[in-house]
Amino acid sequence: MENTKKTLPESGKPPEDRYLPGDPIPVPEAIETNTDSAWAMWQDSTQEPRPTFDETVPMTLEEMPPIRKR
Repeated sequence: MENTKKTLPESGKPPEDRYLPGDPIPVPEAIETNTDSAWAMWQDSTQEPRPTFDETVPMTLEEMPPIRKR
């Protein structure tokens, strides 16, 4: 059975609340510099990836090199 009791920090004090009721909700800071380039990067990231390899064809048995036995 797991111990469900909350443990106090080593100092013996309960953890402090960082925010009090009525404090504003913290919002992450975002700096927007160029919306056109940001939108272009977003559109590029949501597109289907283009294959970067050539179309391949399986080798026939006649073209296959002999396999060495160990």
